[in-house]
Amino acid sequence: MSDADEYVFDDGDCAYDDGDDGGMMGDYAVGSDALFTQPETKEKPKLLTHAQVLDLVDERVADVVAVMAWSPTSALLMLHHCKWSTDRVKERYFEDPDALIKASGVKDMDDKFVVSDCECDCGMCWDSVPAGSSAALACCHAFCMDCWGSHLQYALKNQGSNVIAVRCPQKECPQFCGRQAYAAVFGKKSAEFARYAEFVVKAFVENSDRHRECPAPNCNLVAQYMRPMAAVEGPSAPVHCDCGFDFCFACGFEDHAPASCAEMTAWRKKEVDESETANWVAANTKPCPGKSCGKTVEKNGGCNHMTCPACKHEWCWVCEGPWSTHGSSYYKCNQFDKKGGESERERNRDAARSELERYIHYYSRYQNHGRSRKLDKVVLQRTQNRISRELAASTAASIIDLDYLNKTATVLTKCRHALQYTYVYAFYMKDQRQKDLFEFNQAQLEYWTELLSEYIEDTTGAHSKQEVVNRTSTAEKMLEKMQEGCVKLS
Repeated sequence: MSDADEYVFDDGDCAYDDGDDGGMMGDYAVGSDALFTQPETKEKPKLLTHAQVLDLVDERVADVVAVMAWSPTSALLMLHHCKWSTDRVKERYFEDPDALIKASGVKDMDDKFVVSDCECDCGMCWDSVPAGSSAALACCHAFCMDCWGSHLQYALKNQGSNVIAVRCPQKECPQFCGRQAYAAVFGKKSAEFARYAEFVVKAFVENSDRHRECPAPNCNLVAQYMRPMAAVEGPSAPVHCDCGFDFCFACGFEDHAPASCAEMTAWRKKEVDESETANWVAANTKPCPGKSCGKTVEKNGGCNHMTCPACKHEWCWVCEGPWSTHGSSYYKCNQFDKKGGESERERNRDAARSELERYIHYYSRYQNHGRSRKLDKVVLQRTQNRISRELAASTAASIIDLDYLNKTATVLTKCRHALQYTYVYAFYMKDQRQKDLFEFNQAQLEYWTELLSEYIEDTTGAHSKQEVVNRTSTAEKMLEKMQEGCVKLS
């Protein structure tokens, strides 16, 4: 690529060997810091900066240009249509070029941007523009530089990653603008050109099945797998980003191992869905048995004498019979009806109540560990402050002597994180024997996590350094045991 085509980034050029659809990972592989790491035989992701992603885009564009002799802008858009696979572009193009061009809406176009050397009228504002103050794409539709700037800035503000496909301002003109227009109008070192480059990265990541941007705020790293997301093995694909955030490569949310992406999707829906409200209504209310009424009534007191607010029918909450028969010799709602037994409505209500209680059991513990994780962040900061104070107060103390406190806080955070999502995993487990074994390991991890929490929050010095180190080691082993058990069950 020429100098005019290069993107400008503060972190400089970062060339690397990417490979398009295969190849071995280099020394860039991420370590095993993710909560539930995949086995060593499985591929681990590679972290890329935005500058490296742009290098990767340029390499693939250059590959398509060299083989198909297309312009860089057309090659970029064709790659975007084919999920950034150069092999897919070439295979489909040589198999049936007309079909590919029709499906993508992209054909080879010259992406030159030429400044006019003569006076002309702007096609947007219709002002007479002197030589050197207007420009046109290969379509020859000339506009003044001010109108070009407005057109391209509007695309940056309103089209998102689709800005890579912004077209000539002339109505129904199919000509694409491309990076050449942004470079010529704003300059390569302008904020607008850098913004355009960011949208190229976004377009690449959004439409690639092998890349995922870290979702943490203010992090610009991108995880890369050499295989498509659909081919990533395991219930989840945890990535430990250099920014410290753990996320799932497959779904883009926070790392949720051992729960699978499908289980987390169902769980999140369950959290916000009205289905749980419906379950509560079924478990805690009854329809009025009055003739032609059926209004839902909630019992808000201890008395079983119910009066429907709509039809004023008086009935018994227990047996749903008329209240007129209660308190007389005919009172019999304490007797089991051998003929009728439980009605289908009662059975459905009991099932709904049972399912709601089961959900509340897991959800409350899931939420509790989530709240504890937030508090553990405070503990981690407090521990780091404690280390700083002790280092400042004692000349004999060293960072090595006190680093065990920092490790203990880190292990505590990882255990809490894992425990939170074990309750989602357990909620959807079907095999009771496997569930019994899983919950035994879960209980062990929970016990040692709570013990570790007590130790690290203790500021009285009641526990020795060796005691804290031993408890930390045990908690780590319990976490590893839980990880191994989940891998075997998945």
